[in-house]
Amino acid sequence: MRDIKLIRKEIDVINQEIVDLLNKRLDLVKEIIQIKEINNLPMEDLVREKEILDKLDCANLSKEFVEELFGDIFRYSKNFR
Repeated sequence: MRDIKLIRKEIDVINQEIVDLLNKRLDLVKEIIQIKEINNLPMEDLVREKEILDKLDCANLSKEFVEELFGDIFRYSKNFR
């Protein structure tokens, strides 16, 4: 059996990777916001959100959890400026 402290260190690394990826995603969201503003497009695109969710492979995660998680990400992204 592995030491709990070592496992927690691995989790800490993964947690930071998740935050780093979310920051990268928000950088891309900024670009999309600019494009949408220039082209007078709506900020919300529910069709695109559904496409994103439909493409995701949830593996061991429940679909409900993934949809809730991405719902939070979508909401935050829409309010990000």
